[in-house]
Amino acid sequence: MERIVLAITEHDFDEEFHTLNHLLLYYKTYGIKVAIDHIGIKNSNIDRIRQLEPHILKIDTNIIRDHHSEGFQDIIYSLSMLAHRIGAALLFDNIEDNFHLQFAWKHGGMFYQGQYLAPQKFDLSSTDSLTVNVKGKIAEYIQREKNFVEQRQNLVSIWEQKVKNILSQWRGIEKVDSFIKELTTLFNEESFRMFVCNSDGYQVSSNFRKRDEGWETEPDKKGSNWAFRPYFLENTLQMKTFNKGILSDNYLDIETRETIRTFSFPLSDHYFLFVDISYSFIFENESLLNL
Repeated sequence: MERIVLAITEHDFDEEFHTLNHLLLYYKTYGIKVAIDHIGIKNSNIDRIRQLEPHILKIDTNIIRDHHSEGFQDIIYSLSMLAHRIGAALLFDNIEDNFHLQFAWKHGGMFYQGQYLAPQKFDLSSTDSLTVNVKGKIAEYIQREKNFVEQRQNLVSIWEQKVKNILSQWRGIEKVDSFIKELTTLFNEESFRMFVCNSDGYQVSSNFRKRDEGWETEPDKKGSNWAFRPYFLENTLQMKTFNKGILSDNYLDIETRETIRTFSFPLSDHYFLFVDISYSFIFENESLLNL
C-alpha cells in the first residue's frame, strides 16, 4: 500500500471537503500516500491543503510558460515554503526539456515526470529506460550553482573591502551623511541607494539616491524604521557577531518596483550600512539573478 499515491486535484475539494478529508485520512491509515495535483494552476486554498496534509505537491511545469517569470517565481517560492512547512515533497510534472528539469531541481523538486525523461507508459519504468542521464544533468546543475555561489561570494568580498578601506573615516551618526558621500564613488556602478540604520532598524542617515548618474540626498528619510522587513533583526545580529557583510535574496523594491538585492555591512556594534544593488547591475551579473 505504501507504493500507492492517490492524486487529488484542487477542484476535487471545492465541495464536501470534510467528507473528502475523512476519506483520505482513512486511506492514509493503510499507508497510501496523497498528492495534490495541478497545484498553482489557480488560486490555491492554502488552508485546506494544510488540513489535508498531503505527502506530495504536484506542480505542472507548463505553467512556466503561462505566467510572467516574476509572478511564477513567487508562486513557486510560496509552494516550496508550503511544502517545507507541512513536510511534503514537490513533484514536477510535464518536464519537456532541460530547462524544465533544471528549474525543477533548483526549486526543490524531489520527483520528476515528463516526456524529456521517458515516454509515458502504463508499466513501471526503471532507470535504464530514461532517455537522459538525470544523475549527470544534476551534477551539471550542482557545478553551475557552485560557480554562482562562488561569484556572489567574490562580489561580497569586494564590497566588504571597499567599505573597510574607508571605515577609519566612520565618526558616528554626527558625520554619517559625509561618510556615505565618500562611499557613493566606490559603489557608483553597483548601487542606486545607500543609507545607515541603527540596530533597532531606525534610519539615522539621509537616503543617498542615484539619479541621472549623480547622487542626491533625501534627508526626509531619516527616522524611517525598517525592522519590519523579514530577517532584518536576525541579519543585524549576525553582522554584529561575525563582523561580516550580508547579501540579501532578490526582492521587489517598494519604491522602484524593480527586483533588487541589498548588501549590508556592520559599521559598528550599533550601526549598519545598507547598499541597495540596482537591477541593471544584477541583470549584468548572472550569479545575482538567482533564476
